[in-house]
Amino acid sequence: MVQRSRKAAGLVVQDVVEVFYDEQDSDSLKNSLTTHASATIKRIKTFPLPISLMPAGAIRRYEEEINDSDFGKKTVKLVLTFPCASVNVDEVSKLLSAEQASLAQHFAMYLQTMEYNRLMALASCSVTLGDVTVNLVKGVHYFSTANEMLKSSKDLQARYGIVITDEF
Repeated sequence: MVQRSRKAAGLVVQDVVEVFYDEQDSDSLKNSLTTHASATIKRIKTFPLPISLMPAGAIRRYEEEINDSDFGKKTVKLVLTFPCASVNVDEVSKLLSAEQASLAQHFAMYLQTMEYNRLMALASCSVTLGDVTVNLVKGVHYFSTANEMLKSSKDLQARYGIVITDEF
């Protein structure tokens, strides 16, 4: 289904995308994807993630509603996006005081609106919002993909019920 969606979007093999899904009964799809993770990654070069992990600043390249019993029990929304910085808001929150915690999402949005290649070239960056400055580190606070972010955080893996293995 992902390959068909890539073709419908006019993408070529070299085009890198992230794949997200939204399904009413996501446990069956998530279990199926996890069971066949290595084959999925080998075939589409990424691992589909729940749409709730899609960065708010992601540019949707293609979206499709799929009704296929092999893919899931209910209609599945499949979204292909261009790579976008993924920010672990929990880790950003740790840099802030309790009173400043609500700013974590704003720092995330700021990073997600930066030019992607420029941000990914930085090992860290300082961001100031109002009178609050934080130093955000690539691989701790921000990542080149949602898969990389998920792989780095056991807390996120537990929250989403996705266990990352070496094949990711």
